[in-house]
Amino acid sequence: MSGDDLRNSKESKVKLSDLEVKPPELVNLTPHKVTVFKGGKMIEFEPSGKVARVKVRQEVIGEVNGIPIVRTELEKIEGLKSVCANCRRVDCPYMKMELAKVAGYCEDQEPITIFIVSSMVTMMVPKRKDLVSPDTGPTAVRDSAGNVVAVRRFQIFNSAD
Repeated sequence: MSGDDLRNSKESKVKLSDLEVKPPELVNLTPHKVTVFKGGKMIEFEPSGKVARVKVRQEVIGEVNGIPIVRTELEKIEGLKSVCANCRRVDCPYMKMELAKVAGYCEDQEPITIFIVSSMVTMMVPKRKDLVSPDTGPTAVRDSAGNVVAVRRFQIFNSAD
């Protein structure tokens, strides 16, 4: 079926389930292993070899007791692919077919791939449905020294708008 056929079909939406996809894959875009404690087992997500980072610019603005103080400006995210303008997914099957311009095709679909990234990356793009970060808060599993050994869940952040 061509793109025109899909747009002109009687169905108002093409469901992702029609494409017979598997549950989302988790890909670790951090430089270190992420361990999740689930059901009494440790599940490890090794680094993928690609890292999503927030590029920053810093300027020394003063000092306190001889210790420099810098102002940090968050510039952009490096290491993440662009997303569909309609559904904000990196893996939107309609983006490649240029159907994302047609409202209603993909906005309510779930991601095929979920990317594990740092909290800072997740906070920079809170509308991305395909990003999560490890929740290292009070529910995290810690060793006797208080270091995080594993997380029990992932987190997302609210958008300011």
